Amino acid sequence: MSTNNIQEVVVVVDTTTLDRSSHDSITGVVAIRADGVSFPDARWSDFPVVILSWWLEPISRILHGTTRIWECRFMDGPLSIRLQQEHEDSWTLTGLRDSRLELTARVSCRAFIRSLLGAGHQILRECRQRSWQGRDIEALDSAVRTIELMFSNPSPEPTPSKAPGDWRTP
Repeated sequence: MSTNNIQEVVVVVDTTTLDRSSHDSITGVVAIRADGVSFPDARWSDFPVVILSWWLEPISRILHGTTRIWECRFMDGPLSIRLQQEHEDSWTLTGLRDSRLELTARVSCRAFIRSLLGAGHQILRECRQRSWQGRDIEALDSAVRTIELMFSNPSPEPTPSKAPGDWRTP
């Protein structure tokens, strides 16, 4: 990992792989790609509707500066990514499998959030095209809309993480 450079981070979903079970569970490819390396794997199949909702949940605390650590778990396997704030928008991303370090990158938290929102929109658009409905889809839709409102209407009051060049603004 370069200590001076912010590396590109993308939440990757492949909507062509989405499948809905008889129990309304939706599976499909979802992974994190940081600086060209995919975690857990470029073709990892999991439950993207559910886990994207989980990953969006702590963003309000991050934007308000009440937490500096962000844990994103996968449903299948003992896998997670962890983001820890270094300075303002610079965060360290680590990918863990069975508590074993497999990926480390220095990333922009803002870029990760935007990519996460983009992935959520891709999944929701595909669910609408397939006329899929359900609680998990509604939860993801609500989470995406809530975070988008926070991004477009940042609090005018200073927050503990607010600094010159506040990363919440584009």
